[in-house]
Amino acid sequence: MEYKRPTSFIKENSLEWGIQVDVVNGMLDHLHVLFKLPITMSVAETIKQMKGSSSRWVNENYYPSGKFEWQQDYGVFSISMNEVNRIRNYIYNQELHHLNRSFQDEVKEFDIRKM
Repeated sequence: MEYKRPTSFIKENSLEWGIQVDVVNGMLDHLHVLFKLPITMSVAETIKQMKGSSSRWVNENYYPSGKFEWQQDYGVFSISMNEVNRIRNYIYNQELHHLNRSFQDEVKEFDIRKM
């Protein structure tokens, strides 16, 4: 079997649904995806498609017993075109970013429940 990263699958599979994924990267406990939301899909539909198809793919290719699943929650942020390069760099550099700061600490800063 040819090794393919789940991030590559997400990018390629999303294109089939009209979701233009620019960058996908992350750590063992989370992923960041920079994508252009299709005007025909809601955020919830888009995330459901990405998570559903990628978890099926991971299980079929790496966990035949079906043990992998994404967490139910997700965060979505809208950005302006002026921010695209900054966000790309943030996503590309996840390993460096999380050397001194855990994902859990980062999420606490956002305090998503209050948004």
